[in-house]
Amino acid sequence: MPATITKGEALYNDGRVEEARDSFLEVLKTDTKNKEAWNNLGVIAYGEFAYGKAARCLSQALEVDPFYKEAIINLCDVLRDTRQLKSAINLLEVAIVQNPEDIELQGLVKEARQIVVPQETKKTEKTTEVDLKKLHVLQGTHEIANQSYTISSALKAQGMYAKTLCYYPNYFKYKSDYVIDLSLCANREDAILRTRKYAEQMIPQFDIFHFHFGKTLTFDYSDLPWLKEKNKKVVSQYWGSECRMLSIAKKLNPYIKVKDKTEDVIKTELEEMSKYVRHCIVGDYELYEYVKDYFEHIHVIPSLIDTEKYRPDPDRLPNDKFVIVHAPTDTDLKGSLVIQRVLQELLVDHEFECRFVQGMSHKEAMKNYQQADLIIDELHCGSYGLLSVETMAMAKPVVTWISDFMKEKYPSDLPIISANPDTLKDVIKDTLENREMLAEKGQQGRAYVEKYHDMNKVVLQIQDVYREL
Repeated sequence: MPATITKGEALYNDGRVEEARDSFLEVLKTDTKNKEAWNNLGVIAYGEFAYGKAARCLSQALEVDPFYKEAIINLCDVLRDTRQLKSAINLLEVAIVQNPEDIELQGLVKEARQIVVPQETKKTEKTTEVDLKKLHVLQGTHEIANQSYTISSALKAQGMYAKTLCYYPNYFKYKSDYVIDLSLCANREDAILRTRKYAEQMIPQFDIFHFHFGKTLTFDYSDLPWLKEKNKKVVSQYWGSECRMLSIAKKLNPYIKVKDKTEDVIKTELEEMSKYVRHCIVGDYELYEYVKDYFEHIHVIPSLIDTEKYRPDPDRLPNDKFVIVHAPTDTDLKGSLVIQRVLQELLVDHEFECRFVQGMSHKEAMKNYQQADLIIDELHCGSYGLLSVETMAMAKPVVTWISDFMKEKYPSDLPIISANPDTLKDVIKDTLENREMLAEKGQQGRAYVEKYHDMNKVVLQIQDVYREL
């Protein structure tokens, strides 16, 4: 057993839970398949009544070792407390095949099979469910890659009341329930006055405010004290450039480029937000590094899409030429000039078509992605974004840069083809010369998105955060 695991367990037994958690997380940085670390994190979450998080950690342990008895027993405790023990029957029966004489596992199977939910319990469950559904949630005020609206849609599918508010509409034409275009304001003071007035209208209508991209209801964060005074619940979700600091980023990824090099502004905004907001959501462990010193509770939850809307096109005919598509939404950050140069060089000896998707609505862009044989996303960030998720869902093979730091953090079945500015030419050349492997990569991408990014699965993690609020 690794020393850090032993140390973490000793800390936990000594009542130093946060230090124990840090110890187990430290193990996972270098060994993402350490079943003891996942199991122990599940136990910690269970002790904090974070049942969804506990179940996810214990399930990770069981992905590594489906017969890991300690994790099976702990998961059954979670399922028992959430009145779902019956769902563990298959898991227990498989475990008993390996341990036919295990009395404890046999007892759990018997208990799960005999569960009859009493009428009184049914009433309690219904009341709890109704309480959750009574919550009014507002997503806003900066729409990033359609995530606010997708989260809102997923919450509605769970029976919750959810709306979206967007202050920064753009050419992607993402949907939103309420739109106020702050670009039309005469100046900063005008924007502050207008958003304060709108905040006065919004605050009484909602219970939970789920903010995105470091923005709030007001242009100057003046709504945060109001929200606290009114006992409203707030969570802030970060997506990238609004929190990414070059001094930290370049330690994680030698190819990184950042949109905002003025770290003082980023730090000031994080400090202001975290004065009033205890819970923060990030999409991966790269972003975790930028916010970890500011927020009390940080939840790593992947981006989400409606996998029914992003599917392979069954009627698509083969292209006359191999089609490579890139979307240069930010030519510097995405490495678009390098991509363009490399593709031009490869055209000398290889036959294919280049398409650059730019300045069009999201709907029009999707049509171009459906026609692609290969997607090139970006070369600098070191982690994959929404374009990669959406196009993997269409069963498109994707090329993007995955840094060494993030390779250790992502699931082992990530099918992305990794390339940076130094390796792109060789990677694309190899891909063009071995096209037969791309169909399998595409199918693996679809399966990956269904497993990790389906909105109906990911929204359950977001609801866990709301419960913690």
